[in-house]
Amino acid sequence: MKEAEAGKQILELATGLVKDELDLVEDEIRKRFRSKVPLIRNVASYLLEGGGKRIRPALHLLSFRLCNGKGNRAIPVAAALEFLHNATLLHDDVVDGADLRRGKQAANLRYGNQQSVLTGDFLVTRVFGILVEDGDLDLLSLIADITARMAEGEALELSLTSSDVPDEKHYLEVISEKTAVLFAASCEAAAILAGVKEARKPLWEYGMGFGMAFQLVDDLLDYLGTKDMLGKPVGGDLAEGKLTLPLLLAFKKSGNEAKALLDRMVFGEIREDDITLAANLIKNTGAHEITLRRAKDYSRKAIESIATLPASRERTALKDLARFCTDRNF
Repeated sequence: MKEAEAGKQILELATGLVKDELDLVEDEIRKRFRSKVPLIRNVASYLLEGGGKRIRPALHLLSFRLCNGKGNRAIPVAAALEFLHNATLLHDDVVDGADLRRGKQAANLRYGNQQSVLTGDFLVTRVFGILVEDGDLDLLSLIADITARMAEGEALELSLTSSDVPDEKHYLEVISEKTAVLFAASCEAAAILAGVKEARKPLWEYGMGFGMAFQLVDDLLDYLGTKDMLGKPVGGDLAEGKLTLPLLLAFKKSGNEAKALLDRMVFGEIREDDITLAANLIKNTGAHEITLRRAKDYSRKAIESIATLPASRERTALKDLARFCTDRNF
């Protein structure tokens, strides 16, 4: 509990530097998801106002301030980044058949798969509407590219549920394309808006490292966390047939009997005590320690990538956030 509170304080202190801007982003989000179709408004509102730490907008705003960006251009772009993130959540929950999102019933269960997909599509159109209004072709090109890469990452993830157990390299490629590129784009977009060309590559690399670390820890928490911490049931990845790194490493390090058990869990029917069994295997094989070590390596790379940028409170906050994502409570 103490670790969780400490992590919460780090998050609040780091994002507190851009609290006023984040409040403006919330106003922008509410304004932009308006639609003449009540169902779209309801689904979008249900998801967007249902929680979420707004980490991508916070990284974008901190990066913008780190680059001495002027004016309010970053506000609508931050809202666009959150729209894109939430559009992927709507689509992912349909693909994965998820039950909960942020502690509430998933939107696809409440409103239906078709409505969720169409609302996700609506949010994507809002993203590109904002970017067209801004008018920066470099920014538009960046977001268009990572949107395609995120879709490819989702398709790659589907291949991980085949009858063959993939290797670590394949899995890391999935989370790089599906998750980390949006963190990276959130940071690099700030350098584009601020007109600081030399900061684009360092901030992209920071976001990639942050995103990889964040997702690897999420994968671990899915087995070793709690429902209250996750906002969804523990073991959801296993229930959905997802082979994340902790389970892949446990499979690789297990004996024949444990491998047979894991094989049945992943490719057969899930039994009531399988989540506990899988978590124990992950701990007993040391897979949790390896996964966390991988995450900390990415976090360290993120911090190192911005070492050449000017020292500031914002740079310190970005470093603190990179540490925070691997120090979340287990």
